[in-house]
Amino acid sequence: MSTASEEILARYKKREIETDEFGRAITVRRLRPAEQVTLMRMADTEVAQAINAMTVGAAVCKIDDLDYTFPRSVGELDAVLNVLDEEGLAAATKAYIRIQGLNKDAPESVTEAAKNSQATAS
Repeated sequence: MSTASEEILARYKKREIETDEFGRAITVRRLRPAEQVTLMRMADTEVAQAINAMTVGAAVCKIDDLDYTFPRSVGELDAVLNVLDEEGLAAATKAYIRIQGLNKDAPESVTEAAKNSQATAS
């Protein structure tokens, strides 16, 4: 029998994998509360589309066989988003929605928001 603390910590060990249109296996994990706060500080925006894309990008922990750590800067986060591109971001978003246990209707709207933020990023 596990304690409540053990169950909470176990959530952060789970991984979800989604394959993008290029056949890349995109793996995401749940972000810890401190990481979420750090990400909000990095975001420097209140635009939901940008925050969604940044959150999903920060949750990516593996693309195929290449491991990724939580980004320590906006530059590192940008690098992950650029490697993902639209197809990888869409796949990562689907996996992120599953790991967060979000509404089944959300993938389209969150994926579209992520794509739109990529299209409008300069």
